[in-house]
Amino acid sequence: MSNEVPHVVAGSYKKDYCAFCDVFIPPSLVGPFWVGIYVIDREFDNKYSSYQVCTPTSKRISFDPLPAGMYEVRLFKDRYTRLAVSNVIYLGGKAKISFAKDLEFPHLIIVYYQEISTSEDWIGLFEKGVHSMKQFIARQTVSVTQRNVKFNCRLLKVDPTRYVGDKCILREFEFRYFKEHSVVSSTTAPSGYSKSFTLDFPSLHAERLTVDAIHVIWKNTHHNIWIGVYKDKNATSYMTYEYANQDCDFINFKVKYVEGETWEFRMFSTQSKEMLWKCELTKTLFN
Repeated sequence: MSNEVPHVVAGSYKKDYCAFCDVFIPPSLVGPFWVGIYVIDREFDNKYSSYQVCTPTSKRISFDPLPAGMYEVRLFKDRYTRLAVSNVIYLGGKAKISFAKDLEFPHLIIVYYQEISTSEDWIGLFEKGVHSMKQFIARQTVSVTQRNVKFNCRLLKVDPTRYVGDKCILREFEFRYFKEHSVVSSTTAPSGYSKSFTLDFPSLHAERLTVDAIHVIWKNTHHNIWIGVYKDKNATSYMTYEYANQDCDFINFKVKYVEGETWEFRMFSTQSKEMLWKCELTKTLFN
């Protein structure tokens, strides 16, 4: 790296959760200068956990102990003119987590972990891209004996999809490991991330049973849903609707179909209000 480019390299002392950094500031730059240590992926990205004033002659700069988690050090000139960002450091060590979907029940996900810091360690299920550590979908305290925890996405009522305009996309999720954080706050820092994953696309099928009955069946989603019946794909108001029974994967609508119309059935999450999937009425012949 050129000696004329400001840069900062971060490190940590394993025993006491203290971070340090080595900075280089070209003599040609005029200060004042300072370095701040920041939680990775924090909801409010402009808030430092700790800071120290520095000069072009500063060598190693140490910070006070911080909670376990992932951090980076940023070098600034004046108030908030950012000059450089360090490598990521893991106070308390990096947590390694992986997961596998149950082959028989793909909505059941088993999360595996290797190292445990204390009995207050926990794993959270998040939608990928969510920066607030308080906005987890679910969380579980780790088990010292089993070395795995299970998340049932169906029981948790996790919506697998969302619509952006007229396009249905799969939502991405991930697991995050937190060390020694029994209470979640805006300064909580994760110690590791899993790979991201998606759930299966839901399916929805509607067909006529009799002249005044329509059978609607679905799979790959939770039961906390309702189905709306619309006159066509451009309709904004439903003609009728029904909430799903918690023990069934189908609804029978008592409604008389009008020949020649193209009805659309839309599945919504009761909890999030998101539309999850839609389909047209199957052109089943009925005599």
